[in-house]
Amino acid sequence: MKHQLDKKETDYLLVADIILFVASLLAVVTDFVFHIWQGNQEVFLIVVSMAGLLPVLIGALKALLSRKLSIDLLASIALVFSLLNGEWHSAIFINLMLISARLFARYTEGQAKNAIRSLLKLRPTTVHLKTDHVVTEIPIENVKVGDLVLVNAGERVPVDGLIIEGRGIIDQSSLTGESLPQS
Repeated sequence: MKHQLDKKETDYLLVADIILFVASLLAVVTDFVFHIWQGNQEVFLIVVSMAGLLPVLIGALKALLSRKLSIDLLASIALVFSLLNGEWHSAIFINLMLISARLFARYTEGQAKNAIRSLLKLRPTTVHLKTDHVVTEIPIENVKVGDLVLVNAGERVPVDGLIIEGRGIIDQSSLTGESLPQS
């Protein structure tokens, strides 16, 4: 079972990633600027590299304990060897890539959740059930396999099924992304 983080923990991790991203960018920019002025910024690069290594190592340890291969496990190897060789710039750029990937994953996950939420808002809550030539409106939860459901013109299709009688064109664009209705 996958460990689910609560909202507060997720918010803390997001803020930590944003701070680490900004610090990594600052480390690269200040190193470049001070390198031109013959300054020495290695201490800042080392500190930011080590800070970026921490979440990667935690993810790598979790992957090892669950006996799974993950990007954190592979990245931790690259980061450790970059740090052991004194390749601070490499470590910073690996951190930037990983942080960017985590931020992008959070963003796309949020967009996907919003899309699913908006689709669920379109879901009908009742259906027109036809039994013995009588049409009654019932909650969608009470529909059983084999029930005959009537869908009037302009209504959303509440459940999966086969068309028994009549014809129609169904707009599936909100589900499939296709621009043309299916007949």
